[in-house]
Amino acid sequence: MRQGEAVFVDSGACIALALSRDPLRAGAVAAPKMNPTQKWLARVRPHHNPAENALIANMRADPNIPWLNSLAAMHRYARQRWPHDPAAASVIKGVWKRYQRWQAGHRSER
Repeated sequence: MRQGEAVFVDSGACIALALSRDPLRAGAVAAPKMNPTQKWLARVRPHHNPAENALIANMRADPNIPWLNSLAAMHRYARQRWPHDPAAASVIKGVWKRYQRWQAGHRSER
């Protein structure tokens, strides 16, 4: 480079390099820690029961869903989340069975 010569500076590359080396960015980009219920909801596929599928979709949409580690916990969650919807409570048992089958197959991932 000589004095008076036009120079192109790629500021985008400099910013990208700075962001990739920023220690605070690594924590923000990393996936959040998911509890077992959230992992299951992320992987579960629709089945033939439309009521179960609707309940699972509603549970999936809840960002603060707790770890539902028992049938009673799942019933309590549904009663608190949808207090005026008896259909939600009626399909919990089927959803819980699907969740237990998934947990039995994924015990080694914990």
